[in-house]
Amino acid sequence: MMSSIALRFTGWVLVLGGVLSLVATGDVAVALGTPGPMPANGASDAAAMMFWHQLAFIRMFGTAAIGCGAVCLWGRRHLAASQHVSLFKVLAGVLAFMCWIAAGQQTAIWGGNAGWIIVALIGLSALACAAALALNRRSQPA
Repeated sequence: MMSSIALRFTGWVLVLGGVLSLVATGDVAVALGTPGPMPANGASDAAAMMFWHQLAFIRMFGTAAIGCGAVCLWGRRHLAASQHVSLFKVLAGVLAFMCWIAAGQQTAIWGGNAGWIIVALIGLSALACAAALALNRRSQPA
C-alpha cells in the first residue's frame, strides 16, 4: 500500500512539475531569479544568453521530470509489489541526484524562493521512495 502511494505521489509531483516548467518556461525562469523579462533581441544578444541558457536547462529538467514521473505512474499499475523495491532503489538514487543538481542550480544561479520549492518537492519525492523501501524491509519476514 505504501509503495503505491509513494509511486503515485512521486509520479504526479514530477509530471505536473515538468509540465509546468515546459508550459511556462519563461515565467518559471523569472520566478527562479533569472533577470526578466524575456530579452527582446533574441538569442544572438550576448547579454541575453544567460536567460536563454536558463530556459534550455529548465526545459531539459522538465522533460526529465515528466519521464521519471511517467515511469512511476506506469510502474504503480504494471509492476508487482515485489518489483516496486527495485524501482524504488533506482528512483531514490535518480531523485537524490536531481535534488542535488537542483540545489546546486539554486545556490549558484537561481536564488529565488521558487528554486527552493523545486528542491523541496524533488527531495520529498526521494524521501517518499526511501521511506517506501524502509517500510518494505520492515514488513518482510526475517
